[in-house]
Amino acid sequence: MSGATTAGTSLERVRLDEAPVDQIHATLLEAILSLKLAPGTRVSEADIARAVGASRTPVRAALARLGEEGLIETRPSRGNYVTRFTASAVRGAHFVRDALESAAVAELARSGLEEAVSTRVERNLAAAAKAAERGELDAFGRLDDEFHHLLAEATGHARLVHVLVREKARLARLRALCPADADYTRRIVGEHAGIVAAIRAGDEGTARARLSAHIGQVLTILDELQRRHADFFESET
Repeated sequence: MSGATTAGTSLERVRLDEAPVDQIHATLLEAILSLKLAPGTRVSEADIARAVGASRTPVRAALARLGEEGLIETRPSRGNYVTRFTASAVRGAHFVRDALESAAVAELARSGLEEAVSTRVERNLAAAAKAAERGELDAFGRLDDEFHHLLAEATGHARLVHVLVREKARLARLRALCPADADYTRRIVGEHAGIVAAIRAGDEGTARARLSAHIGQVLTILDELQRRHADFFESET
C-alpha cells in the first residue's frame, strides 16, 4: 500500500456531544485495526479533518496519540504514515503481553474472581459462543478483546490495563490478516473457558500455561503472514 493516502477514505464524522479528539482517535484506530487504513498509508491531517468534519487541531492530537501507540509514524518533511508491521515489533509486543497477562491470571488464581467479575466473564463467554455460532466476526472480535480486558481489570492494577491496551493494539491488526472461521472462533471460546476454569481452581501454573499457549499462536503464523502480505511489513535487513 505504499503511496496510498487517506483521500476518499470513509470515516465517521464527529458528534457535538463528545470530545472531538477522542472520537477522531477511535475512528482512526478502528480504520487502522481493520486495515481500512492499511500499513504504509500516508495520513493527511487535511483529508481527515474534511472527512470527519473537524479542524486540524484535534486531528493532530489524535494522530499524536496513535503515534504513542505505535500505529502512526511521522517522517520528517514527508508527513504521517500508518506504521508497517515488523517481525521484531510483533514479537516484542507479544513478549510484553504474555508477561503481563500471565502474571495477571496467576494473581487471579491466587486471589479468586469476585462474584461481579465472574458474572461478567460468564456473560462474555456466552455472548462470544453465540457470536461464534452465528459467524458474527466483528462482534466476536470485540468480545475477545473484552475477555482479556476483564481479566486485566479484575487485578485492580489500572496501569496494567493501560499498558495491555497499548500492546494489544500493536497486535490487533494482525487479526484482520487472518480470516476467522467457525472452528477457529469456537476454539478461542474454549480456550477462554479453560483459562477461567484454571483461575477458579486456583491453579496458577495451568492458568499461566493456558494463557501463554492461547496468545502465543500469533507467533506460529508470523512468517506465513510476512510472505503473504509482504507490502504490509517493513524490511529489517
